[in-house]
Amino acid sequence: QRKLDELRAHLQDLRNEKAVRLQKVNSYVNAVHELSEIMSFDFSKALSNVHKSLTDSSKAHSKSISTDTLARLTELVESLKKEKHQRLLKLQGLGRTMQELWNLMETPMDKRRRFYDFSSLLSVPADDALEKGCLSLDIVREAEDEVKRLNALKSSKMKELVFKKQRELEEICRGVQMDVNSDAARQSLVDLIDSGDCDLSDILAS
Repeated sequence: QRKLDELRAHLQDLRNEKAVRLQKVNSYVNAVHELSEIMSFDFSKALSNVHKSLTDSSKAHSKSISTDTLARLTELVESLKKEKHQRLLKLQGLGRTMQELWNLMETPMDKRRRFYDFSSLLSVPADDALEKGCLSLDIVREAEDEVKRLNALKSSKMKELVFKKQRELEEICRGVQMDVNSDAARQSLVDLIDSGDCDLSDILAS
């Protein structure tokens, strides 16, 4: 009888361990799903790379709950959380740069409208719940492209203003019969502006 009681107790321990492991697996699966919604990646593919059984919803109790599966799920979730944090920081940086350039270039509000969602991300902590798809790679690329466009436009506007100032100075020099190498001066200004290591107000003041 004592031996039988020991076996029953051991069996109950195994059942409890199985229930705990299954609960952990389900918790990790839910976390991966939530992150896949935010970052727009293939949820099933990510889980399948851990273990094939995790993608079959019809066999909820047949999911792998091995130590290896739990370890790989832990690693996956930590990796995805890190990626989420990095994407959020990147978008926040791009969003701030975008706003600065918009204000500098006096970009009309209708041109900014499609990027309004970025403004809601500027002060969001990494652990906060985020909207579906707001950290997708497409969104990141779209923000990068807009910043590149604005920087190119800024460079073009800077050259326009600086060359206008240069022409005014050349007129003054000619008026007092001073020689000036316009082409060399212009090329130097172009190189300085393209390098990004200058401030427009400094150039115009010089």
